[in-house]
Amino acid sequence: MSTQNTLIQAFGILANGLIMAPKIFSRNSEQEGHVLAYLYDSIASVVMAVNPTIESLSILIDAIPSSTKSFLSKSGYVTDENSTSILKPIDDNSIWIQKKSTQLLSLLRTEDVESGIANPSEVFVKQALNENKALALQMINKVYVDNVGNAHIKIGILHLCSHIDYSTGYPTLQTIALAALNDRNDDVKDYAVQCYENWNHKDGLRILKTIHTDTCWLQNYIDGVIASLSEDFPEVETA
Repeated sequence: MSTQNTLIQAFGILANGLIMAPKIFSRNSEQEGHVLAYLYDSIASVVMAVNPTIESLSILIDAIPSSTKSFLSKSGYVTDENSTSILKPIDDNSIWIQKKSTQLLSLLRTEDVESGIANPSEVFVKQALNENKALALQMINKVYVDNVGNAHIKIGILHLCSHIDYSTGYPTLQTIALAALNDRNDDVKDYAVQCYENWNHKDGLRILKTIHTDTCWLQNYIDGVIASLSEDFPEVETA
């Protein structure tokens, strides 16, 4: 076994040893997370000092059990292979976004979406917007982007976006809806159109006029929304 592999193995043993001592770490306090992060960094520093040929900390990071990474995250630390330290503190805004994103995703996973009906996720998001509008919009965008391959989650996000005032969500929610109009899933597109219908804004009219689909029922819906918006914003019709 090479010196590098030996050091990495030693790091893993020491790191696991830290969390196997229940009298030292019960994982119940943020302070314990700070101490644990310090010890991890100290061990990593020794490994890097003994063998400076390790150019990246990614291998050492992989040696940390996932359960421990989760605990450290709750204490305000994330692993970072591009840093000079194996762990770095998370800023308060990032912690808020991560926490709220996890809660929102949990709600969306269990909800049945029905047009016009408010779900717990919508109530949760509106509360988050009242707490911090800028961070709440980042949270919504994060959940959508992180679950871009999950139609159910995307529909849930679009459904709640459609019930948020246009100016409140601008431009984040509009960007999400615009991306959804080009989704491969017709149901996702359907809920994107609903956003523009509910927002009832002239920007939606301009955007929907550029959208065409071979799915008959969806194109009929788009045409109907365009007709309705054209009545409300005739200046766009002739622009």
